[in-house]
Amino acid sequence: MHKICQQFIKEAKGTFAVLLIKSDEEKIWAIKRDSPLVLGICEKENILASDIYAFSDKTNKAIFFEDNEFAEITQNDYQFYDTNGKKIEKEPITVEWSQEEELKQNYPHYMIKEIKEQPVSSERLIKSFATTQKNRFDMIIKLIKNHKNIVFVACGTSYHASLIGAILLTKLGINARTVIASESETFIHFNKDTLCIAISQSGETMDAVTVLKNAKEKGAKIVSIVNVPHSTIQRLSSVSIEILAGQEICVASTKTYTNQLITMFEIARRLGYETEIDRIPGKIQEMINSNEENIKKLASELFNKNDMFIIGRNICYPIAREIALKLKEISYIHAEGMMGGELKHGTIALIEQGTPVIALIPNNNQQIMSNAKEVEARGARVIIISNTSETKGAIQTPESDDAEFAIYACVAGHLLSYYIALIRGLPIDRPRNLAKSVTVN
Repeated sequence: MHKICQQFIKEAKGTFAVLLIKSDEEKIWAIKRDSPLVLGICEKENILASDIYAFSDKTNKAIFFEDNEFAEITQNDYQFYDTNGKKIEKEPITVEWSQEEELKQNYPHYMIKEIKEQPVSSERLIKSFATTQKNRFDMIIKLIKNHKNIVFVACGTSYHASLIGAILLTKLGINARTVIASESETFIHFNKDTLCIAISQSGETMDAVTVLKNAKEKGAKIVSIVNVPHSTIQRLSSVSIEILAGQEICVASTKTYTNQLITMFEIARRLGYETEIDRIPGKIQEMINSNEENIKKLASELFNKNDMFIIGRNICYPIAREIALKLKEISYIHAEGMMGGELKHGTIALIEQGTPVIALIPNNNQQIMSNAKEVEARGARVIIISNTSETKGAIQTPESDDAEFAIYACVAGHLLSYYIALIRGLPIDRPRNLAKSVTVN
């Protein structure tokens, strides 16, 4: 089998994680390139998986495969080899996590449980900024200051977080932009002057992994923001921040997204952006307590709609896109998140009598209020999410600056997506065609 594994590595093209079993042997041979593969070391068994959380209920000891390595694994033993069949000695890594967060407890779905864990998970992250992760932040701030170009790389929900990161850094006069990982070659030329900041919940997103390898080859420095420790993206990075959201089982990211945003705020704060992140956990709790019943009622009025628009400006534009994504993936509603000023350039033709339009209005922003009036005049049902008593909305968030408002508005959007899906009887934690870690490109 040694020779077979060596030959496979030599001749196989592309991305793979392969397990081989010989009928007359009680052992598994494992080979990998690019796709994630990890070995969980248990007391009376060994477990192969693509993610450490697959065996988090059994062990906290793991060994990660690197590209073009293979291993011979039995119930009680293992041996790793390099491409040439030479033995490699690898010691297990001890992973820290909270077992309590894996249990659904009395909640009907993991999604609602994870939304309501946000006050705790966000506070845990914020405390780490001044303690366990202070030095990592110091290193990242130094790297940002020493590079001409800052490029965020991400996909899906993480991309929406990266948009906010790029907006905050741009406000500080830093040359920052973001790109969807799968289209990075279309827009970005990486070189030694580029600091590439990857954002990924799983740390295994193949589109992002591919970009980072390419960027590294071109001389770019890699920084990452991940939730899963020791993941591929973290191992590719010079410095990595862990968002400490705990295990997230629902496919749709909620508490991890909030912690990604808070991490963006902290990076910006250390570079001169004025914000008070310590108050965020308490205000998330206030947001949920004050609005959950209203959101349930709103869901009962919107659940039979098949089209919806969410509009925002500036830092609320990424939130409009994130809320729309959750309505699509969880509630199966065709939703579109847009810049408020862009709606009138074509898309307004889709507004009919009763079309729901959610308007994100922080601090009496006159421009987005004007956009809301435009669609209301054409028959739309406008649903306002605001943070001031002057702009009374269907959903009222705590008082905040525009950046903080983005968090509270998004919590509202996630709750609305959940309760619409609940009424529709949909598979909330495991929506069709989706996976928690997208390990193909």
